Amino acid sequence: MTASNKAFEHFSKATKSWLKSGRHETIDGRQIFITDRGSGPAILLIHGHPSSCNDWEGVCDRLESQARLVAFDMIGWGLSDKPDAFSYSLFQQADLAESVLKLLGITEAHVASHDLGTSNHCELLARNLEGSLSFKLLSSLFMDGSILQWISNEPPSQDLAQCNETLFLAMEEFKKGTPESYAEDFDNMTLGNLTAEQIQVKTDLFCYQDQFLRLAAQSNYMRERYINSDRWVGAMQKTSPLRIAWATDDPVATINIGRELSQRCPQAEYVEKKGIGHFPNAEDPEWVATQLALSAGLSYPVAK
Repeated sequence: MTASNKAFEHFSKATKSWLKSGRHETIDGRQIFITDRGSGPAILLIHGHPSSCNDWEGVCDRLESQARLVAFDMIGWGLSDKPDAFSYSLFQQADLAESVLKLLGITEAHVASHDLGTSNHCELLARNLEGSLSFKLLSSLFMDGSILQWISNEPPSQDLAQCNETLFLAMEEFKKGTPESYAEDFDNMTLGNLTAEQIQVKTDLFCYQDQFLRLAAQSNYMRERYINSDRWVGAMQKTSPLRIAWATDDPVATINIGRELSQRCPQAEYVEKKGIGHFPNAEDPEWVATQLALSAGLSYPVAK
């Protein structure tokens, strides 16, 4: 077994299966995990925090006969490299999204995003509007992200990380985490809707290369949302076609965010779903597959 493979020895059987479903590619000197499934119109799937592109697995299972589904782990998340000396700026993550599509030879794509990925997505919209985006963006689906950071309900340690005065306290709190506490956090955020196996996969991927040591640096995305709100929310307001789908019971990116976005973006199609928490793509992939099909104009049964 090579040195690189030894990092995966502790993975559960399900996590190892997930690892085999994709591949690592070197982009700008970093190892990036990419999954590329199905055929048809390309759809770029952007994951959230503190998770990975594994959140989209069930959605891809349902739509791979209809579309080419591309998902990747952002730098610092999932199975991609989690470097210490890195800014973790959402602008860099948007660069990565463009690089992934360029690597795969994709020149036009629909885009769907969740949580942290929604701000990555917003930057892609802004680049599209200014004519600098490297691919043609066909449609957009946004789900459960704290784009309006000032009305989000972040976990206590995340709130601490938003302010310079409490950042050191946040760093100490992040260090106290254990695999068991991470599993509990995922279970709480998803309202108990995930199986024990799914929770284990998420925990394995989070613990890979000690992501908890990067959480303080990664939390910079919250500040970026304040600083770039005019650019990012403004881009949503100027974009069409646009679909916004939200879980009414999300304990983090609360329904107030989804509803305010729908007011700010009257051109958008807006829909809500009860009974699911912060990870709708993992908790109810059937519903999310339907939303994505409607956004991208695919033929797919509409969930009741």
